[in-house]
Amino acid sequence: MGAKSNQQIKDMVNKCIENFRNQQNLYAKMLYYAKMQLEQTEATDVKEVEALLLKRTECLDEIIVLNQHNKILQDEIVDELNMSSFILSQLHEKLDSNQYEELKNIIAQTGDILREISIVDKENEKFIRSGLGTGASNAPKASNKQAKSAYNKSMNQNKEKN
Repeated sequence: MGAKSNQQIKDMVNKCIENFRNQQNLYAKMLYYAKMQLEQTEATDVKEVEALLLKRTECLDEIIVLNQHNKILQDEIVDELNMSSFILSQLHEKLDSNQYEELKNIIAQTGDILREISIVDKENEKFIRSGLGTGASNAPKASNKQAKSAYNKSMNQNKEKN
């Protein structure tokens, strides 16, 4: 074990959990915006779709910053606990059961939201490709790609943690 006390390590893990919770809240917003985007695309409200895409991009920007901070925390935790990487199965042995369960649950719940975003984005993309979203057909494609990219990145991070 590194130079930090058990309480300091617990505090770092709690910060990591809080960071995941903040990411989860942002992903929940993104899911809401994705659903609204689908409704507005169906209604061919181009201006509203563009506004929703901007909100989604803002959420993604915040998530990127949170991911960077969380990665630093995870690296510190890994170092302090003499682990090879931040993997839930390895953390199970090193954390108290309440902290471990909280961490495991927040990661699982976030994964569920990410899967929902992916499903809604596929619907958005399918609708747009069908040509029914007349004026909005070009703008959402790029943002859906960004959302899918962020989704894939997050899912890969979650897989690495499991």
